[in-house]
Amino acid sequence: MEKSDPQLGPARGLIAKRLSMAEFDLTRIVPSDGAARWIENYWVIEWDRGEKPVYRQENLPHPSAHFVLDPQAGSGLFGVQTHRFFYELVGKGRVIGAKFHPGLLFPVWQRSLSELTDQCETDLAALGLDLKELQARFIALDDPADMAEILDRHIAALSAPDDPKAVQAHDLVHMIEGDQNLSRVSTLAERSGLNARQLQRLFAQYVGVSSKWVIDRYRMIEAVEAINRGEERSLTALAHRLGYFDQAHFSKAFSSLIGRTPQQLLAQSA
Repeated sequence: MEKSDPQLGPARGLIAKRLSMAEFDLTRIVPSDGAARWIENYWVIEWDRGEKPVYRQENLPHPSAHFVLDPQAGSGLFGVQTHRFFYELVGKGRVIGAKFHPGLLFPVWQRSLSELTDQCETDLAALGLDLKELQARFIALDDPADMAEILDRHIAALSAPDDPKAVQAHDLVHMIEGDQNLSRVSTLAERSGLNARQLQRLFAQYVGVSSKWVIDRYRMIEAVEAINRGEERSLTALAHRLGYFDQAHFSKAFSSLIGRTPQQLLAQSA
């Protein structure tokens, strides 16, 4: 079951979402004004499977870093995950995360986000976060969602110098997310006033992945969401809507990332 603040809208990127929402509870929480400078939302996942078999959840991560408290699998600051992300739900558990706005971790982290891509950092002194203390407090809470308020106070207290490039990177990521017709790096370069090399450096430092990766990922997230919603029965029409030359190119890209064809996911989500 998903419980999200109306400001946030539904979660995006859960593969076979209808099936997933029967296996765990997802709560997404809006940050305070102070923390919203850096944080897009907090999310809490809870499950109690009893003696049921392990459930392997699949996600398509967004181009964001996450601070995660996970007593089961490990806590830390996670960079952008470039492939499908798998998480095994077994027994009873809880996880909480803080999702940073794309591009806006760098001003407080002061390290290239490319160093964090597909990695987890546990030394968080630069962010003023004591990982062991926060994890112990999370485990002790009756309501895991209360941890969002604790994290929010820590993150709201962070300070950083103004960084126009961080804002630019953030705005370009959201431009890509919001415009399904933006399917080429050359188009992004024209709109941003940057050349391809400048875009490459900006995205590597502030986002952790290339602008092409971000464009391709949001197209795939939209493809998964269209299938999740059951709105797209014509995969050819979906391929064209997302800027692919034909269904064959779309299916190849989709299968490479998702591990099955659009037709197979459509049948699974029906």
